[in-house]
Amino acid sequence: MPQPIDFQTELSRVAAVERAQQLADRLAMNAQQRLAQEIQEQKTLAETQVHQPEAKSGEVEPELKRKNPYVGRRRKRGEKPDPESPSAEQTPPPSDEAHSLDVTI
Repeated sequence: MPQPIDFQTELSRVAAVERAQQLADRLAMNAQQRLAQEIQEQKTLAETQVHQPEAKSGEVEPELKRKNPYVGRRRKRGEKPDPESPSAEQTPPPSDEAHSLDVTI
């Protein structure tokens, strides 16, 4: 036999579920606010911190610098490709035409 529905019991169940949902929403909102605050603090810390510049090419040995004082100049002007290197070889772009070599004697 079906149980009779008690209106007050059902309302209290719905209210309990709503309170649990509101609590979960508040916790999620607090977590988002905390994360946003931490990110803002990290940005502020990064903006106020003094950064030491790092050399791009690393340390240059004094002996090599004495022998070749212009060691880093090419990189500053823009390095030009070396004609002897294999990466500098130009390959023709592929064409849609088929190439055929006719060798008739």
